[in-house]
Amino acid sequence: MRPMEQAWQTARRHLLPDTATPQEVQDVRRVFFMGAYSLYQLHQAAEQVSAADSAMFHDVIERELRMFAATVGTELEAKV
Repeated sequence: MRPMEQAWQTARRHLLPDTATPQEVQDVRRVFFMGAYSLYQLHQAAEQVSAADSAMFHDVIERELRMFAATVGTELEAKV
Protein backbone atom coordinates (compact mmCIF):
# COMPACT_ATOMS: atom_id res chain seq x y z
CA MET A 1 0.00 0.00 0.00
CA ARG A 2 1.42 3.36 -1.07
CA PRO A 3 -1.19 6.04 -0.34
CA MET A 4 1.04 8.97 -1.26
CA GLU A 5 1.90 7.42 -4.61
CA GLN A 6 -1.81 6.87 -5.23
CA ALA A 7 -2.49 10.52 -4.31
CA TRP A 8 0.28 11.60 -6.68
CA GLN A 9 -1.17 9.54 -9.53
CA THR A 10 -4.59 11.13 -8.95
CA ALA A 11 -3.09 14.61 -8.85
CA ARG A 12 -1.08 13.90 -11.98
CA ARG A 13 -4.17 12.82 -13.90
CA HIS A 14 -6.06 15.97 -12.86
CA LEU A 15 -3.28 18.56 -13.01
CA LEU A 16 -0.77 17.67 -15.70
CA PRO A 17 -1.57 17.78 -19.38
CA ASP A 18 -0.95 14.68 -21.47
CA THR A 19 1.71 16.68 -23.28
CA ALA A 20 3.87 17.10 -20.14
CA THR A 21 7.42 15.99 -20.78
CA PRO A 22 9.02 13.29 -18.61
CA GLN A 23 11.16 16.02 -17.01
CA GLU A 24 8.08 18.11 -16.18
CA VAL A 25 6.36 15.06 -14.68
CA GLN A 26 9.44 14.29 -12.58
CA ASP A 27 9.75 17.90 -11.39
CA VAL A 28 6.09 18.16 -10.41
CA ARG A 29 6.23 14.75 -8.68
CA ARG A 30 9.18 15.91 -6.61
CA VAL A 31 7.39 19.10 -5.63
CA PHE A 32 4.27 17.10 -4.74
CA PHE A 33 6.24 14.82 -2.44
CA MET A 34 8.18 17.74 -0.92
CA GLY A 35 4.88 19.36 -0.05
CA ALA A 36 3.52 16.14 1.38
CA TYR A 37 6.65 15.69 3.49
CA SER A 38 6.39 19.26 4.76
CA LEU A 39 2.79 18.65 5.82
CA TYR A 40 3.85 15.42 7.52
CA GLN A 41 6.52 17.31 9.48
CA LEU A 42 3.99 19.96 10.50
CA HIS A 43 1.61 17.23 11.63
CA GLN A 44 4.37 15.61 13.68
CA ALA A 45 5.16 18.94 15.32
CA ALA A 46 1.49 19.53 16.14
CA GLU A 47 1.36 16.19 17.95
CA GLN A 48 4.10 17.35 20.34
CA VAL A 49 2.09 20.21 21.85
CA SER A 50 -1.11 20.53 23.88
CA ALA A 51 -4.46 19.84 22.25
CA ALA A 52 -5.33 23.55 22.32
CA ASP A 53 -2.03 24.54 20.71
CA SER A 54 -2.40 21.75 18.17
CA ALA A 55 -5.89 22.97 17.22
CA MET A 56 -4.59 26.53 16.86
CA PHE A 57 -1.67 25.25 14.76
CA HIS A 58 -4.05 23.42 12.43
CA ASP A 59 -6.29 26.50 12.14
CA VAL A 60 -3.31 28.66 11.14
CA ILE A 61 -2.25 26.12 8.50
CA GLU A 62 -5.80 25.87 7.16
CA ARG A 63 -6.05 29.67 6.82
CA GLU A 64 -2.72 29.79 5.02
CA LEU A 65 -3.76 27.06 2.58
CA ARG A 66 -7.13 28.71 1.93
CA MET A 67 -5.38 32.04 1.27
CA PHE A 68 -3.04 30.33 -1.16
CA ALA A 69 -5.95 28.70 -3.00
CA ALA A 70 -7.87 31.98 -3.13
CA THR A 71 -4.97 33.97 -4.58
CA VAL A 72 -3.49 31.53 -7.12
CA GLY A 73 -3.26 33.27 -10.47
CA THR A 74 -4.01 36.71 -9.03
CA GLU A 75 -1.76 39.68 -8.35
CA LEU A 76 -1.90 38.71 -4.65
CA GLU A 77 -0.33 35.29 -5.18
CA ALA A 78 2.67 34.85 -2.85
CA LYS A 79 2.11 38.32 -1.36
CA VAL A 80 -0.41 37.58 1.39
